[in-house]
Amino acid sequence: MRKFIDQNDSGIDALKLYALSVFVLVTVASVMAINVISLTDFVRIIVSCAMLIGIYSLILRVFVRHDVSVLIVIVSLTLLPFLPYMRYVAYLLSAFGLAILLFHKYKLKKYKLLFLPVSLVIILGSGMYSDFQYQRTLLMGTTHIDTFFHAAIAAMYSHYGVASIGLDGLVPIAYHTLSHKIMAGLAILTGFEALAVYAYLFFAMGPLLLVFTLAGFACQFNSRLNFDRALLGIALCMLTIISVPIFSQVAMWDSYFVSESYLVALVIFAVSLTTFIRYVEGGGADLTLLASSLTLLIFAGLAKGSVGLVGICVFGLFGLTKFRTFKYWLLLAIASVFLYFAIIDTATSAKQFIPVVPLHFISSYVGISYHWPIFAKLLLFFTIHLLPVWICFIFGVRKLGAEYFKTNEFQILFALLIPALLFALTFEMAGGAAYYFSSIPVIISLPYLVSNLLNLLNEIKFKHVVSVLILASLIVYPAIVHKSFLMAPVGSQTRNAALLDIVKKLQYIRVNSAVNTIIKIENSEYIVKVVGCNAYWFLPAVAERPIMAGLPNASLCPHLGIGLYGLSDYKQSEKKHYSKDIKVLSVNVKNK
Repeated sequence: MRKFIDQNDSGIDALKLYALSVFVLVTVASVMAINVISLTDFVRIIVSCAMLIGIYSLILRVFVRHDVSVLIVIVSLTLLPFLPYMRYVAYLLSAFGLAILLFHKYKLKKYKLLFLPVSLVIILGSGMYSDFQYQRTLLMGTTHIDTFFHAAIAAMYSHYGVASIGLDGLVPIAYHTLSHKIMAGLAILTGFEALAVYAYLFFAMGPLLLVFTLAGFACQFNSRLNFDRALLGIALCMLTIISVPIFSQVAMWDSYFVSESYLVALVIFAVSLTTFIRYVEGGGADLTLLASSLTLLIFAGLAKGSVGLVGICVFGLFGLTKFRTFKYWLLLAIASVFLYFAIIDTATSAKQFIPVVPLHFISSYVGISYHWPIFAKLLLFFTIHLLPVWICFIFGVRKLGAEYFKTNEFQILFALLIPALLFALTFEMAGGAAYYFSSIPVIISLPYLVSNLLNLLNEIKFKHVVSVLILASLIVYPAIVHKSFLMAPVGSQTRNAALLDIVKKLQYIRVNSAVNTIIKIENSEYIVKVVGCNAYWFLPAVAERPIMAGLPNASLCPHLGIGLYGLSDYKQSEKKHYSKDIKVLSVNVKNK
């Protein structure tokens, strides 16, 4: 047993460093939210994070490979609503996993933590919609509608096994819902409500997980790169994107943190690519690596359709240039069929809202001024938005000349770049969603960029990090304040008191009502008056019960079109998915 625990494994080393990073972030975020977060919640968050890390460490120790471990975790979490008692097995496994971490020999030196303050600034300075202030923002009515939308889906899946927003029964939503199913599994495993899972667990573990995954990718590409330097490099790249204003002006936002589904998809896709690279470097001999990487790609597409659509092109290009074999193309064809059917419902539901409008993304979201000429916007977009990709290409050509175009690095980035630009520059997508195509090659280029900057990263000292952090913190200071007790109150005392009463009643229903309860709101007009039009998603997200006849009232909220936030699924379906033994609970939330 001791030999099993002490076995030298860089993966366990990374997990131990990740656990420390999560603990520091949770502590800092809790101190910043000391006015709203209780000691009990702080302990629950720490215990939940430790349990999740412990489970993964045991799985990784047993199965060795990250790709297999990630697949096991994804499948297990998504099946938990159907096998809820399996959580007790998970608790037992986490104890063994934590023992592995605690007794694993790992020498932690101060210089290995240079990435940590940078990571804290990029997370606290990001535009993430939900954080440790979530209870306060909920009671002030400032929670973003996206948070309610995603939490409602996760809540319905955790209780009923149906990915739905629950506005009028449990009509399945045509949307990429893998991340919601993972969050639902986390809710069952930890006992947190869905909103708290997004606010606490995702905030504490999600962004750091992306940083660590990309750093591992960089180390695989360049064996001379130390993991702690790779972490520092990835964190500094993300800090640059978040804090330098020019990137937001070219639509290179921090949505890789803000969007839970996109972050989950990027993490899974990065693991898929590292597995595929091992397959390529092994000469295509191990088909299990190919099968595993393709399976992960499908899961990435289930988390965010854009990642699946763009990512499959990497496998297609390598099939044309290196692997013209029947077995390779058979597996690729099977994966393509699965990926197609995995996202076809989403595409079918959304296609009427995604017309072909060339350069809409550029004309609407790029440039300091809306009135800039389109040529200037295009030049700015191609120069700055895709800057990390161009830097990688320049480094590669300078080092290898024409031979660079035959390398795995170039083929991967090129295979991502072309379809990403094709989608982003061809279609009109609401809310700048074309970003979820155009930014994919940028994010995946970061590990290659960091590995090319090895010598520079080795020269970075503590004083350099401090100087950068001071400047960056001044730029993102408003976002940091928003996540702290310094955030100013919003709304009138009368409105906030009314909202507090509504939230308390809905939370009481969540805790005390039977799972087969469906809520009939008697005075939805009053709730809309207090909460705003977000109320329709606010209700199932907070109460975690489906609503009867809860679709938006067109006279109260005329701006809510049927293409927004899952409403089109109710417009297109006559099925309400009411159970035979359903209990209708009439609720009047207005104070008398």
